[in-house]
Amino acid sequence: MEICNSAKFVLSVWILLNFSISVFAAPSNNTTKGRLNVCGYPGNNANSLTNFTGTWVNPGTVVTYACDAGYQMFAKSEHRVCQHDGAWSSEAPICAKSVSFGKKINCTTPNCGLTDPTSLITMVDDNDATCFNVKSQVPDATSNWRLDLLEEYEIRAFRFVLRGKAAQYVNPQIMLEIAERSARELKHTECTIRKESLPGQAEGFVMTILPNRPQWARYVNIAIKHKQIDEEISFCETQIFADNAPSTQQCFNPSTVVEDSTSTQSPERNTVINSGTCYVFNSKVEDEWSRKREECKTIFGGELVHDVTDDINQLLNGYALAKGSMTTYWMGGYVDKRPSTSAKGGYEYVPFWTSGNRINNKLLDVKQGHCLAFAAPKGIWMLFPCHYRTGSICQSEIKRCGSPELKEHVRMSPVWQNDIGVTIQHFCPDGYGLDGNEKRTCLKNGQWSGSPPICVNGGVESKFSWTTGSIIGVVAAVLLGLVLIVFVLVIILKKHPGDRKSVV
Repeated sequence: MEICNSAKFVLSVWILLNFSISVFAAPSNNTTKGRLNVCGYPGNNANSLTNFTGTWVNPGTVVTYACDAGYQMFAKSEHRVCQHDGAWSSEAPICAKSVSFGKKINCTTPNCGLTDPTSLITMVDDNDATCFNVKSQVPDATSNWRLDLLEEYEIRAFRFVLRGKAAQYVNPQIMLEIAERSARELKHTECTIRKESLPGQAEGFVMTILPNRPQWARYVNIAIKHKQIDEEISFCETQIFADNAPSTQQCFNPSTVVEDSTSTQSPERNTVINSGTCYVFNSKVEDEWSRKREECKTIFGGELVHDVTDDINQLLNGYALAKGSMTTYWMGGYVDKRPSTSAKGGYEYVPFWTSGNRINNKLLDVKQGHCLAFAAPKGIWMLFPCHYRTGSICQSEIKRCGSPELKEHVRMSPVWQNDIGVTIQHFCPDGYGLDGNEKRTCLKNGQWSGSPPICVNGGVESKFSWTTGSIIGVVAAVLLGLVLIVFVLVIILKKHPGDRKSVV
């Protein structure tokens, strides 16, 4: 009977032990009875940073957002305030980069033409003086433009500049259609439109269009519907913004001093990116082929542009046109003398890329020279003597990622590290469980692997969410339980000395 009572006592102690752990180690919530809620981390979208007015996040604390270099902000306000109910005001801003510069835009209807018919500029050039003039011939006429971004992007915003008296006094209807892989799969997208007047006395307006949700697209069709006959509007600029596009600053190491970023000759302002590869137009110092190749290696950590596909050639030529460049640039191609494979024997001159792959271009004339150059504005390849002095296009890989997206309450470690190959680890505060990718790695294309995780209220604790108080509570509860169990065993042995062997 006494042993049974002792066993019941041990069971009670075990229940007490579990209860102690639940009490001492229970995570604390943001809400405490009789006290105001405290806001957690407000979250930030990709390519943005946060700065708080104080060390502690209490009601009234203001967080200010800033975009990484090279990105533009789209938001009602760059500030958010911690409110008394524990929530943050407004929404986190979007930081996105223009991906349309240098891309060719075609008018697919017969009733439009360039303001300057002799102009070669049919590229998006961030210059609203270069316009397409549109004049409606019939009521409800529609003018269409099509843009190929050359790769898929997560589109977050569109911006158009319309000029002319008609644009000033009427509100033309703009419709957007997008497609990911084929221009034949265009579909309408729902958007929120914001209209602003042009600065100064200019006739016209800027129209900013925000998709109701992020849209993946490579092809974009822009349609303007006219409301009356002879309504004339000048369609002057197109900007398309994506938040998954690396900025040109990510192409260079911060420790590498290349040029003042405000200079028109700075590499950051003369670089275009495609599929994680940076192409730097470097014409400040003209030199012979071998020296420009060495410059690409030592300064930019890359090579002269090589293995150029049709899409990349279109990208390079469009960028050169948009920048107003009418010069030549060294490429990573050369002519090598090799034994002929023909029956006649002897030697032949064969063009190769610096990667070792053969250049398949039958128009190259080896009699003109032995080093390959890119010629704008036509985008053709030519051979020149290798001692010819000209600019170059350097090809290199992205060096780091932008600031990663963090959902509400989610934090990461380490902070301020975003070099290629770096892995960050996410964690949640007490009372929240991490749902999603605990770790994300900065990939070679400048993007973070996986998707940003979320913190679920009341979920399983992240291993980083244990506080010092929780750990002390668990240790104290376990020690208390062990002491009580030992105490019970001592009492049992004293009352039944003959049963020591059986008990032990």
